[in-house]
Amino acid sequence: MNSYRRVIILSIAILCVLAVAGVGAPQQPLSPVGYVNFQFTSLGIGIGFSWGSGWLAFNGQNYPIKVEGLNIASVGFSTANAIGTVYNLVNPFDIAGTYTAVSGGLALTQGVRGTLAQNERGVVIDMVAPEQGVSLTLGTAGFTISLQ
Repeated sequence: MNSYRRVIILSIAILCVLAVAGVGAPQQPLSPVGYVNFQFTSLGIGIGFSWGSGWLAFNGQNYPIKVEGLNIASVGFSTANAIGTVYNLVNPFDIAGTYTAVSGGLALTQGVRGTLAQNERGVVIDMVAPEQGVSLTLGTAGFTISLQ
């Protein structure tokens, strides 16, 4: 089961990178400049809604953030602690905004969700979220991050 789960996660990650980055678009190497860590709850019946709060770690400082979002293909209820690497962030205020994301995950009591997202300022977040609960998430999503 673990090797099957790894194959699914790797496949989802590859699809996320291709979808967000754009196949054939000129690529620039990304260097991590910060990290996000937040707890969130998801509830979905066809369309899913997630909400939570946490922290952005950037240039030796921690900034409180709030996260809210929608997912087009989501069923179930789960809670998760997302950990993500942040790229293309110059100013901590640039983390705020609306993100377009490709997300996928499966939890049957426990599971994992992977998300790759970019906001209108070009900030990219690559997240992994171990989940507790019963849920299936796959497809495009959108969420907003605001500084508190």
